Amino acid sequence: MQETYLSACLESAFKTVKSRRLNAVGKCPEFTLMEKPWKELVKLAVLETEIPGQDEDGESIVPIPRFRRGRRRGRQQSPVPSPDEIAIMENETPAYRFALLLANKYIHIDAWNDDNHGSLENELRKDCLEQGVHPVWHEMGKRCDLFGQFSAFPISEAKAKSSQKKFDLSKTAIDPFNTKSCVELFGSIPDHQYNPEQLVAMKRLIKRLSSGKWPNIEPKLLEFEGHLSLISLLIALNTGADSSEILQRLRNANKTLAERYELAKILSEKSIDWNDEYLSQNDDDLGKALLKLIWLNGPLDQMNPTTEQMEIGLEILTKEQATANRIDIIRWKMLQSYVDEERSDDALEIIKTISLESDSDGTDLLPLLIQLDNQEAYDWLKVNMRNLDEGGLVSIAQEQAFPISIRSQALILLKAFDGEGWNQVQPLAVHVFVQTLELDNLSKILLEDDLAITTYPHETLLLAHLLGAHHDEESWIKARKARKKALQVIQSTDVPDSIDDDEYKLLLLLEGQIEESVNKLDLTGRLLKKGILAINQIIKALSSGGSHLVDEKHLGNLIDSLAEGEVTGLSEALLQTIVSKLRLNNARLSLQRGDDSNQVVATLESVLNQPSIPYPIVQGVRQLMYEFDLGIEALVQWYQQHHQRSIWALLAQATLEASNGKNLQAARLFKRAADSTKFDYDEEIMLYRKALIHFAFDEKWEEARQLLSQHPNLRAAITKRFQLYLDVSHKASIQETGQATSMLKNFVKRQESYVEETEEGQKTRTRTVFQEDELDLLHTYPDEHPKPLPKEPFTGRLLAATNALRRDYRTQSSKSFDGRYRDIMQMRNPEAMEIHTLAQQASETSPLDALRILERAQLSGRFQDRNKSFANLEQMLFRRHQSEIRTCDRRYLRHLPLKPLVLVDTNIVIDALYQRIQEILNRSNHFEDSTNQRSHFAGYLLYLAANNKVDLWLPKVVRSEIENITKSIDDIRTRFENALVDMDVLESTISVENMSSIVDQIILEFSTWDGNSEELETEAISDEIKSSMDKFLIEHSEIYDELTKMRQHYDRKTIRTKINGKKIYPQNPDRKIMQYAAALSNRPIDNVGSIVVATHDGDFTVVARAFEERFGFGIAKNSRTLKQWLREQ
Repeated sequence: MQETYLSACLESAFKTVKSRRLNAVGKCPEFTLMEKPWKELVKLAVLETEIPGQDEDGESIVPIPRFRRGRRRGRQQSPVPSPDEIAIMENETPAYRFALLLANKYIHIDAWNDDNHGSLENELRKDCLEQGVHPVWHEMGKRCDLFGQFSAFPISEAKAKSSQKKFDLSKTAIDPFNTKSCVELFGSIPDHQYNPEQLVAMKRLIKRLSSGKWPNIEPKLLEFEGHLSLISLLIALNTGADSSEILQRLRNANKTLAERYELAKILSEKSIDWNDEYLSQNDDDLGKALLKLIWLNGPLDQMNPTTEQMEIGLEILTKEQATANRIDIIRWKMLQSYVDEERSDDALEIIKTISLESDSDGTDLLPLLIQLDNQEAYDWLKVNMRNLDEGGLVSIAQEQAFPISIRSQALILLKAFDGEGWNQVQPLAVHVFVQTLELDNLSKILLEDDLAITTYPHETLLLAHLLGAHHDEESWIKARKARKKALQVIQSTDVPDSIDDDEYKLLLLLEGQIEESVNKLDLTGRLLKKGILAINQIIKALSSGGSHLVDEKHLGNLIDSLAEGEVTGLSEALLQTIVSKLRLNNARLSLQRGDDSNQVVATLESVLNQPSIPYPIVQGVRQLMYEFDLGIEALVQWYQQHHQRSIWALLAQATLEASNGKNLQAARLFKRAADSTKFDYDEEIMLYRKALIHFAFDEKWEEARQLLSQHPNLRAAITKRFQLYLDVSHKASIQETGQATSMLKNFVKRQESYVEETEEGQKTRTRTVFQEDELDLLHTYPDEHPKPLPKEPFTGRLLAATNALRRDYRTQSSKSFDGRYRDIMQMRNPEAMEIHTLAQQASETSPLDALRILERAQLSGRFQDRNKSFANLEQMLFRRHQSEIRTCDRRYLRHLPLKPLVLVDTNIVIDALYQRIQEILNRSNHFEDSTNQRSHFAGYLLYLAANNKVDLWLPKVVRSEIENITKSIDDIRTRFENALVDMDVLESTISVENMSSIVDQIILEFSTWDGNSEELETEAISDEIKSSMDKFLIEHSEIYDELTKMRQHYDRKTIRTKINGKKIYPQNPDRKIMQYAAALSNRPIDNVGSIVVATHDGDFTVVARAFEERFGFGIAKNSRTLKQWLREQ
């Protein structure tokens, strides 16, 4: 080809004058196609380069051809190969090599050496002579002297036909839009298939395509004919040129090939009359390209591919990173196909890759998911459900074929949208939320709409029992109020379908109804045998006549069976709550019995370890914590996690610190709780009292003094001895020991009247005496508490005061019995016999002193082997002299087997009456919230009386109030407003006739003491007792004023009585009970160790310590405060 190009260049050049020949050659396309050495030969020829002559010295004069124009840029390498390079050429013709050798010999003489290269010259000349040369070389020799030798060579014979094969593109099936494939095809076409101009343009295109981008195309490249029209078509498809004529030329050459590439063109333009046959393509690059175009650009909505074709399509779309929407369309089609073909595994795999666009309607999706019915598919739906529109969510919520959890999630989203869809499904939401225990959302429906409460009373009751304690206190208050409203209509409302029979019976059990329907709980098959047995034990224990205690073993078995059984989520939640409430009940009874509190705390902590704790459970735990001063670490942690700012978080932390001996932290926390104003006045005073006690435990006397000065009314809640203890300790701690000693002396200082004989006759005079026996009793005061108070500096000041009084002859001792006792106890090894003898001697003149000496000896811990003999002597002396010892003086005689005589206030008896009616109705109160569990104390009193631990007595005024209930039973009926009972049955039970019988029985049970007499009744209402009690009440007027304000806040009809113009004092029946207690305390009553008033009334409880000090009787509002009055027998 190069020789042909050479011929064309020569022909073009010699048509013009010599000076223009190079320009003419430059414009010749053949020149562009020539290799560089050939171009040099052309230039030498057209310039008619001559063989150089020789100078005078015989050196050759080399003419320099004027080939190059422009600025010289230094020495450049010659484009003509050197003789050495020519020698090793293998594929070039002898003529071409000989011409290059001549150029070196005569033009590039620096590279020529006759000795080295002469033989090569001769060899090539010989080959040309023997083989002949192309005619163009004769033309070269004729036109240029440099190549004149070629004129002597013979011309080689030319073949009639080209030996080159005919080129065929009919089987060329490449990706028309793959630039690399196009370049490879372009480069594979032989040059002779093009004319020079076409070839130049093609080579230029191939070079430019190396960048990967299609350049502007020369028109001649779009004009190929025959099979080469495919090349033009490929160029047109990639450059956007008009391809209609090109396609026609290709059709004329190869119709089948043209149709395939035409399909590529159409698909690239995204407009096609679809035919499913397009999905079947040859397995070649063009077929693959067509499939790619089909899936990327084809009308997916018109396509009906097979499953295998869709799998190929999805692979292509994924590889080509097609739009998510297009990929999802194919996935949806594949999902439908997989579901139809029951290929569940493949369907699951494809569904995991599908993503829903926002506001999808789910019309096609939901039926497929129902048909597939697979949990993994439902899990996918849960993740993507937020992208469904309201219509889709409504469809899910209403479709019962979906799992209930899916429907619940759809309803939650609809509620968040709060649009028309939510209004449409809200009634359904109540039922679904109950089944899925979606109580947070259920509470937002029921607690904010009174109509919803009465429409869904059963669901409201469930919410009240199961609502999570992580809600705020306000939500719980709303839930309790809602429950009360629901109880008013529940009996006239059918049980909804969302609550099955067993769930309903468990709800009844949680509501305290122990009746035949509950006994027939049918959980067989859902619970293990041990779980069924545990439920039977629960029913038995709570039924009338039952023990009311369920063994922890059975409760544990029930919980274990829940994990292994198949009960519904609602049934499990109800059973969990039932077990927790029974554990709370067990804990209360254990604490009342005085069992190990550590075991009780462990039980309560297990209750708090539930994943989701209902509010009533947490409330029950904290009530026990508060009532029995239990340090419960799990409760502290729970509040820190859920309600850090709750006042109960503070109290739980305070109680825990106290139980761990961190008294200062506990005191300050108790004080903060009281300062919060979150508690009623009576509770506030009790919290301050706790703070005061723990300041004392930690010897923080200054903080204790400040607390007392800030809250003067607090002094009524503590004994005068404790006040003295705090004041003395404070003064001593700040080195004011003289004042501390004076305080002790003043405490036992008395004014005594005596008759003196004078000359004028007998005269009554007064004198100051110091009762050293009372001072001596204070030595044991720090040890009298369940947790002993610090002895110092209090006892040190006591010794100083005692020594000071001994130096004072006006001291009145108990005939020196106390002094003699101290002398004995100061010995290293005191003799028990000396104590025995001293007590015998003291009993002759002062039996109470004798008993106190024996009490102190037993408490000292120094006569462990003789304590029994001391106790026997104490009992003997008491039996001998009990008629001389007032009941109020016996309260410190802890080693005598004496029972408290408990005066029962009306509110306690009403609690008992309420409990008795519940038993008749076969109800249990163990599941009620802590605000309605006061009847536990009434039951505890009856338990103690039945076991001969206490005597109970109802004063006449209490009996009268109770008996009046039979005439007006509104109070009892009100108590049952918060209980699920059949109102018709209740009304018949509390009829006047039945109530009279029940009240008589209750009065009988609370009247175990037979010592009542008309004389006592008369004494109790005497002017002396009444005046003394009125004086006491007036002294505490500030407290009663606060209590009155508190009561008026809750009940404006609060009844108060008037003294000295102030109507702030307790009702007359309560004042009479106070007077009864004062009268009894002042009497010696056989076998009674103390007088205690059992009441919940703050008129008693807030000033309990003041009653004790002034009149000698105690106040008990619960089992814990009563326990300090009980004696070991």
